[in-house]
Amino acid sequence: MKKPISLYLLILLLGFLSVGALYGGWSLITDPTGGNLQLPIDFIKTSTSPFADYLIPGIILFTLNGLLPLFIIFSLIKKPKISFLQKINPFKSYHWAWTLSGVLGLGLIIWIAVEVYITQMYYPSLQLPFLGLGLIIILLDLMPKVRRYLEK
Repeated sequence: MKKPISLYLLILLLGFLSVGALYGGWSLITDPTGGNLQLPIDFIKTSTSPFADYLIPGIILFTLNGLLPLFIIFSLIKKPKISFLQKINPFKSYHWAWTLSGVLGLGLIIWIAVEVYITQMYYPSLQLPFLGLGLIIILLDLMPKVRRYLEK
């Protein structure tokens, strides 16, 4: 079956998320004070955050929003058979990459909500686009042509 345009859009948005998260996460890992991204250390220290600096958030960002989308992109394109992932996939009639893509979109929405809750700071120009990105990833994942393409 030919890959639908909606799948290419999903892959493009996952790539966009990955590039930004790899950059941001690596910046926080290499400079946990947040100086590379011009984030004041007081921002995380004075919030209800359990973190003393940006190292752990940087590792999470780099891994879950940076590396994971790359793995999902590869999996949406190649549809590899990984029995462990298919076994834990609750939607057995679809390839596990379809489920993982939707979970990533939901995870992005949760990430932003938790960030706002923990830091008690809301930056609409930064956080709203990523909330929207998470929602669009979910909607593209649910498109009938994407679902048909990833049916087993």
